[in-house]
Amino acid sequence: MREPITLTQEELQEITGLSRASAQARWLMETYQIQAYKTGRGLSVPRLLYYQRAGIAIGKLETEKEPRMNWTALEQKETKRHPKLIFPDEDK
Repeated sequence: MREPITLTQEELQEITGLSRASAQARWLMETYQIQAYKTGRGLSVPRLLYYQRAGIAIGKLETEKEPRMNWTALEQKETKRHPKLIFPDEDK
């Protein structure tokens, strides 16, 4: 299961040790220089930003692969001949 893009309110309470959104926002700014935005449900803090500022290493997902250059395809020369275009004579 994928994690939500923003930290949940339970996670924010666990991280900061505080329950009020204003206190959590102040703690995040003082500790990690993260500007948290107030929403109707509490704070909105991007998960990846928190991970970066807190120094939490995240691994790549198993489905993600490194891009690789296909050198073999670049080395092969195109051998197809282009069809000769024949136009009707306009003089006739």
